[in-house]
Amino acid sequence: MQDISTFLSKQRRAPIAVRSPLAATRPPRPLATAARWPSPPQFPDGMRFLDRVRFAVRARQYSYKTETAYVRWARDYIHFNKLKHPAELGPLEVRRYMHHLSVQRQCSASTFRQAMSALVFVYSQVVGRELPWIDGLSTPKKPVRQPVVLTQQELELIFAQMQGTMRLIAELMYGTGVRLNECLSLRTKDLDLERREVIVREAKGKKDRVTCLPSKLTIPLKTHLLRVRELWSYDREQGQPGVYLPDALARKYPTAGSEWGWFWVFPSRKLALDPRFGIVLRHT
Repeated sequence: MQDISTFLSKQRRAPIAVRSPLAATRPPRPLATAARWPSPPQFPDGMRFLDRVRFAVRARQYSYKTETAYVRWARDYIHFNKLKHPAELGPLEVRRYMHHLSVQRQCSASTFRQAMSALVFVYSQVVGRELPWIDGLSTPKKPVRQPVVLTQQELELIFAQMQGTMRLIAELMYGTGVRLNECLSLRTKDLDLERREVIVREAKGKKDRVTCLPSKLTIPLKTHLLRVRELWSYDREQGQPGVYLPDALARKYPTAGSEWGWFWVFPSRKLALDPRFGIVLRHT
């Protein structure tokens, strides 16, 4: 007679499969596939191709610099193919254009990748066709270069050649480590002179961060903000619409664009037409 321990060990090695009576009626589970882009938006009738590119970029809420870059690459791609519509072009034309950028124009690795991203976006979001053949395309290798670090004496010589607002911007960038666009996009509410902090909104990757403000720049920034407040008061007296507000804040808070906290730290002297909304605003 078989030992009870041997019998139980066999049962553990060979468990009994219980099949549900509903298993035969269930449809097979689809394979999980992650789409690279969502479905293209619905374009208004009669819209031109480059306007469709702008429409698709704005539907994805990309930055204005990304919009201008994608439109520029789409226009250049069309002119390279003798004004043919991208829907009429195939993988041969795409590879030929990318080879032209790499060999004839000798574009850098970052420029090459930007053009490739623009074409992938245009075909997937505007034309409605994926580009599987572009995944195996050879791209230029990004060179590794040594950074140039200036000495304190060299920095003093550079700052000595600058004055006014330009010097304050350069010193703020050097002292806080912010990028140029981040510095020009600062609002007055982003400066905390008492705690000596600078809040950078929607930086690279749309992430906020806080950086330290050198004590040497506290007094120059206070003097600069007094002059900026005079410009802000002048705009209020003239009934100007205010400044640009991100996302949907202009709709949620209609008067926020005219408030002092949202005014630019480094505003432009002249008003300009906003290319996206067609409103005359004060930009940086």
